[in-house]
Amino acid sequence: SEGASGEESEGSGEQESEGEEDEEAAVAVGRPSHRADGKVFYRQMKKGEETYEVGQDCYLENGADVPYVARLQEIFVYSFASSEVYFNARWYYREGDVHEYAKMAGASGKVKYEGGTLTA
Repeated sequence: SEGASGEESEGSGEQESEGEEDEEAAVAVGRPSHRADGKVFYRQMKKGEETYEVGQDCYLENGADVPYVARLQEIFVYSFASSEVYFNARWYYREGDVHEYAKMAGASGKVKYEGGTLTA
């Protein structure tokens, strides 16, 4: 977990079956920013017509009514598999998730919080 705004985790920007070329697959864009631990890091990636960059907040489709929201922390490829683009992201908690996690932790009612609701 990293900070109150969400969790950091790794995801793949590509979902491709072996032997098939996916026109919507993510590709790293530009020159590498640096290399470390067998990874080559980039500032941007492109998926379909959309370009995403490190530090950008984005919606990630999940097949549900409410998409996940995350801030891209890193975009990289592994040096041994440069055609597969990955990212690390800070995931934001959605209001429904907070109540669900509170119930799992033993809360009996809705979570009370201070402040206003953020809207996109």
